[in-house]
Amino acid sequence: MTEAEALAALGLNAGAGRAEVEAAYRAAVDRIQAKGPLDDAERAALFEVESAYRILIVRPDPTEAKGQPAPAPARKRFGGPVLYGLIAILLIGIAALFLWPKGGNQPAEAPVTATNDIADANMAMPLDEGPVTPLAPGTFVEWSAEKFPEPVTFKSGDITITVTAKKDGDFVAPELRISAPGLGEHVMTGEAAEAGYGHKIGVGRFNPAARTDQVLLTSYSGGAHCCTSIKVATPSGEGFVTADLGQWDGEGISAFPKDISGDSVADFVLYDNAFLYTFASYADSYAPPVVYNLVGTKFVDVSKAPAFRKLFAQDMARTRKACIAPENGGAANGACAAYVADAARVGKLPEAWAEMLNAYDPGFEWDLPPGCRVKKQPCPEGQEIALGSYPDALRSFLVRAGYIPANAALPSPPAVEPSEPAE
Repeated sequence: MTEAEALAALGLNAGAGRAEVEAAYRAAVDRIQAKGPLDDAERAALFEVESAYRILIVRPDPTEAKGQPAPAPARKRFGGPVLYGLIAILLIGIAALFLWPKGGNQPAEAPVTATNDIADANMAMPLDEGPVTPLAPGTFVEWSAEKFPEPVTFKSGDITITVTAKKDGDFVAPELRISAPGLGEHVMTGEAAEAGYGHKIGVGRFNPAARTDQVLLTSYSGGAHCCTSIKVATPSGEGFVTADLGQWDGEGISAFPKDISGDSVADFVLYDNAFLYTFASYADSYAPPVVYNLVGTKFVDVSKAPAFRKLFAQDMARTRKACIAPENGGAANGACAAYVADAARVGKLPEAWAEMLNAYDPGFEWDLPPGCRVKKQPCPEGQEIALGSYPDALRSFLVRAGYIPANAALPSPPAVEPSEPAE
């Protein structure tokens, strides 16, 4: 995208300054997100707006003076009265050194008063926040009610986070009070869990369009194959709002999100939980990656972007092996579903579909996911359709999940030779 195309994408004219670019970017994002759940066209529009913003925000601001060196600061000259005054002060100091009484007649020290210091401290940090712990940007600190029974405050740049244990019956949840200069205090609460369970807190700039750093909370609730909620406090208007990415299997994200696509936006890489239990048990289920970006105040699924093909190709090697040659008597059907989904992301759907047809187990006992008469997710009650084969169920599932188009041309199952009649 050229600079002219970027300006056109944001509805700006040549010569627009940084303030106009940021205002146009936020307005475009708000306009697209106001429509509710995003379809493919709206996701594409968001990508175009993001790309335009990144191109324009890194160029020199045309509204600022160019090529003009900053004037050298004027030098202050000490003349006449100032110089004489300094000499007089020096002479008085020397005289005092010789005439000052020795021994116990020293003047009493002025009483130490902490009034101003206490006032300044109270303005900077409310009472009962507990000790202040530095938190480096781009890193996690793990909090639990067992480790921090009293309120504790973390500080990262301009962001201050005070965490307290909020009782919920026999469980406790982390309650984060987040503040930054010029923004109102915001409260973000994690999952209620046993006191020993850890919750991760981090600070970083997940999108360069955000005007200050953002606060990430991943909160584990415990339970079998469950669940970590992921939330980000992001600046909006005169304060913060919570962008909720929902609940995810297991640990959710193990590492602090970083940009892997080269667009300066942090990529939240997870695994598509829709595949778990769908074609096999949890132990035999495989799930392809899914990638989210925080755009404005909402998370957007960006998995279809070509920049992530390498990510899906790496996972495809894992899922193909488990589909074609499952180990230790594992079920191929769970792995084959993820393999075909990975392949669809990297443009190798027909090849993977053909391999799946030869590898899946038609006699595997597992209830297949139903189809749906309408294009809605989840399928409304009364609109479900029973599907009789694994390939039909997989195709229907991948269409509804957005991995393949409804009119995708796929290889047909191999013809079944008629059996010879018994003598």
